[in-house]
Amino acid sequence: MRSMTPKRAWGILSVVAVSVAAAAVALLVIVGFDLFPTALFGGLAVLLYFYILYKRYHVEVVPESDIMLFDDKDDLRILCEIYGLESTGGKLELRRRLVGFSNAHKDESFTWVAPRAILSIGVAAPAPERALLTQISVLDQLLNETDEEMIRTRGLVFGQARTGIQTRSLKTCPICEAKAPRSATICSECGADLEFYASFSESRVGKRLVQHKAKVVKRKLRVEVTPLAER
Repeated sequence: MRSMTPKRAWGILSVVAVSVAAAAVALLVIVGFDLFPTALFGGLAVLLYFYILYKRYHVEVVPESDIMLFDDKDDLRILCEIYGLESTGGKLELRRRLVGFSNAHKDESFTWVAPRAILSIGVAAPAPERALLTQISVLDQLLNETDEEMIRTRGLVFGQARTGIQTRSLKTCPICEAKAPRSATICSECGADLEFYASFSESRVGKRLVQHKAKVVKRKLRVEVTPLAER
């Protein structure tokens, strides 16, 4: 049996949700509530449902070239969670899933995703196995062998070039909220690449990643983790 796509799963759930809302409105009218305010309340509930659904599960597709810029396991794990993919395993496995997802939706700017509870037998995107794993292994090796400064000057998120302008107006680190350094692009408190996260947070999926990343880093800093910049 073929697995259900996220878009179809949300379509079915939405039909059920609208039907339940309509039945609830009809029941309340039957028991004596006024039609207009009851119908208005039901309509607002349905609109709120669709607004939350669209904002949360209709997400931007990060291209493969940008996925390869992520070298932090927490970032890769958070992106997997955003896209409804399995978030366990090492960096290679997490990146393989993300690249598979990106390749499956390479012709789309946005796509629908859904948690496993909605899909039941859920799949966010099938990933090609052996050929893709070999490709990621080679890319990982190239990334690890590339000079760190060169990585920081590559094209960033959705093909935008990195100019350094993003960090000039930063007052605090977008990850740990420590005071941003005037000239450096690395946060001295948590080691975050300020320009990278400032650029990425300009997108909808980037804002969500930065929010989750901030929670993870703040939790680590509470147990006095050594800043990455000092390691």
